[in-house]
Amino acid sequence: MKAVQNRKEWRHNTVMQLIETSKLDAEAAIGEAKKLEKYVFQNDFIVEIDSEEQKQALENLIKSLERD
Repeated sequence: MKAVQNRKEWRHNTVMQLIETSKLDAEAAIGEAKKLEKYVFQNDFIVEIDSEEQKQALENLIKSLERD
């Protein structure tokens, strides 16, 4: 099993495969992918960062936690 590096890429590939193999429409495939995603990524903590300021703040928080 290959480790997932990019969650959005995984989601896209899963939806496309569900459409192709299961003959689902896009809405149904997205719903199924969301169910699978909850299982596959149940132990992950995913944060989407919108700006450089948010990235820096998160990095500083992580560094402060590592010192404790």
